Amino acid sequence: MKNFKCCMAFVLVLSASLSASYEVETVAGLAGAYAHTDGVGTAARFKRPGMMSIDNSNNLLVADNDDNMAVRQVTTTGGIYNASTLFYANNVFGGEPLNAICQYIVNGATTYLTTHQYIDLMQWTKSGGTYVSNTSLDAGGNGYPSGHDAWGLVIDSSNNIFMTSAAESKIYKILPNGSYSSFVQNTTLDGLTGITIDSSNNLYVSATGRNTICKITPAGVVTVIAGLAGSSGSSNGVGSAARFNSPWDIDIDAEGNLYVADRGNNLIRKLTNNGGIYTVSTIAGLAGSSGSSDGVGSAARFNAPTGLAVDRFGSIFVSDTNNSTIRRVFLPVLEIDFTNGAQLTAPITGGLKFAGTGDCTFLGSATAGIEINQGNIKVASAIPFGVWGVEMTGGSLEATAPMTFPALTLISDTTVKADTNNVHVATAGGSGELTLTGLDGSEVIYLDAIASAGGVNSAANPVHLSMLTNLHANVGTFNALYLDSLPGSNVYGSGAVTASEVVVGVNIPAGAFPGTLTTQKIVLGSHSISQAVIAN
Repeated sequence: MKNFKCCMAFVLVLSASLSASYEVETVAGLAGAYAHTDGVGTAARFKRPGMMSIDNSNNLLVADNDDNMAVRQVTTTGGIYNASTLFYANNVFGGEPLNAICQYIVNGATTYLTTHQYIDLMQWTKSGGTYVSNTSLDAGGNGYPSGHDAWGLVIDSSNNIFMTSAAESKIYKILPNGSYSSFVQNTTLDGLTGITIDSSNNLYVSATGRNTICKITPAGVVTVIAGLAGSSGSSNGVGSAARFNSPWDIDIDAEGNLYVADRGNNLIRKLTNNGGIYTVSTIAGLAGSSGSSDGVGSAARFNAPTGLAVDRFGSIFVSDTNNSTIRRVFLPVLEIDFTNGAQLTAPITGGLKFAGTGDCTFLGSATAGIEINQGNIKVASAIPFGVWGVEMTGGSLEATAPMTFPALTLISDTTVKADTNNVHVATAGGSGELTLTGLDGSEVIYLDAIASAGGVNSAANPVHLSMLTNLHANVGTFNALYLDSLPGSNVYGSGAVTASEVVVGVNIPAGAFPGTLTTQKIVLGSHSISQAVIAN
């Protein structure tokens, strides 16, 4: 990862718009080295990596095709990428080609879904340390080959599965109970491959056979938002003025922009969303030129890029199929080195890394993820973390205004200071403990979905809450919830709160949880807990 460094000391204010171009780096595999080997970086080997997705822990899942038929996982810590094999999907009907992979959480249990050329949709569940398949979600019916040439997979907010059929110009909808139906079938959707979904459950697909990108509303209304049916090319432009050449996988970022692996052109394209009008630009690669070079923008080369996925920090991962590598397309990180009393006021195009000592007030914004390495970062506006994730590798974060964290990843134990302001944490993962402190009793802390097996909210890395009045656990599932110091507190959720262990550091009054508190263990010490309904 390349960093631009900026040094600030004492009340120095940087106020500017800092922009950069997209860069490309190879993070796993070695171009031309066609094999199957788990390992770190270029020591790993892939055969024909295809469609990909991001799981709930921000790990990359890759369908590695040909004789492998392997589901590969790529994790990262501190910029080091490690490729491993989750399971093999080659025991399905004699080894049908593996097209796509995604994670599927069912009643708190992690399973995986794969699509194949003929048998469509398979679900994989861990049993005795090994993932085994079943055909209960096979849209072909009865678990037999059906010839739909299923490719893309995406899950909506109600846990419904949407699957593209390249052979039928159709999108299937599969309910959590396994029943299925044709969601939409339209000649506009010719040769469907990639699919993604936005926060309003609108679908976006690559109509590869027509070289277009389409939007499908929850009501099934289809609109072509970029490209012109039947016309191939590489032109950038607005809507139908743009051209594609076999667009394949597609994904969406936190701001509603779309990214496409333009396989036939060896390009990575961006569709910038401006009120529903999409402007297509090329962010990496050169049309008509194949290769494996890393570099900035058009200096980079690809060879049949197929899979594409955007992580919560704005990095775009690409399976460079004919190079047998995994590539990362990213905006470089601006590193801020500071001493006490610094202030940064700037809209940053790209990521941002704070690595100083003392306090630094941040009044700007960033268009990708923010990393806090050391120091205490004071944030006086909700803008910086409105859509992008925050990664804490050290230091602390102090919210001096109501704050929203759509994704908070803790690499080490981290303190977030709320300072009389509401804090909203949408998701949290990583391997550190989260402690919320500095509260005076007037705040409301919103924890929407703070659960990550083995990471934040695990038994080893619990959530600590100190000096807190109101906790909203909207999806209140905690592996270990430590109520450290909550005098006169109300702890409640919109529904039931579940924690495998609750460690009480203060008396918890009656009515603290309006719903059922479900737990297997309560550690009271010398304290008391009064609750109308406690289940185990």
